[in-house]
Parts: sequence; structure tokens; C-alpha cells
Amino acid sequence: MYICTICERLNIDYSPEKQENPHKNLGVFSKDETKTVQFEIKNSDKEVLVIDSVYTSCECTTAKISKTEILKNESAILTVTYKPDGIGDFYREIFVKIHDEITPRIFEIDGNSTEI
Repeated sequence: MYICTICERLNIDYSPEKQENPHKNLGVFSKDETKTVQFEIKNSDKEVLVIDSVYTSCECTTAKISKTEILKNESAILTVTYKPDGIGDFYREIFVKIHDEITPRIFEIDGNSTEI
């Protein structure tokens, strides 16, 4: 509620569903495997949602967006590929910068890569 009040006073669009970080667990897999997952980015409130950039928290993670302009009530697909750079538990973030939003939207992946 406090965040909503601050955003109202600063005239910033704040929707709680935008602030949740979509998350996917990739499970346990071999360090020699590559895993790919997809996230949907839906535009439900703007005429056109313009994506300025997509970047990741490390070089072992790549991300591509299916389109950079999403019309109202349409979606784009964010495809994320993870190639382990070691063994053990991992957590990575993917950032999608929307043209008129102050902070990027964050998408999360985690899991565990093993020797076998």
C-alpha cells in the first residue's frame, strides 16, 4: 500500500502484477546440457508497449524477445537459454527494459547443474 501511495504522488504507473518477478525453476540437469524456457510478456493496459532492451545477469544466460512492440491485448515471448558455467545451484536474472517504465521488469531462473 505504501508503494502505491508513493507511485500515485510521483505520477508513476504501478500495478502489483507488474512488480512480481516471473520465475521458472529449471530443475537438476547436467552441466553439459543447455536449458531453454519461455516467459510471456502481455500488454494489457497500454496502446503499444515498447521494449527498449533485454539483458541478463551473466554471460551464461542469453535472452531474446519475439517482438519489440506489443500492441494492447497482445503478447511477446521472452526466450531464455541457460548454459551452465559450473556445477551447483544457480540463480540468474533477465531484465526487460520497457520504454516508459523507470525500472526494468525482472524474470528469474534457477536450478542445479551437476557433473552427470
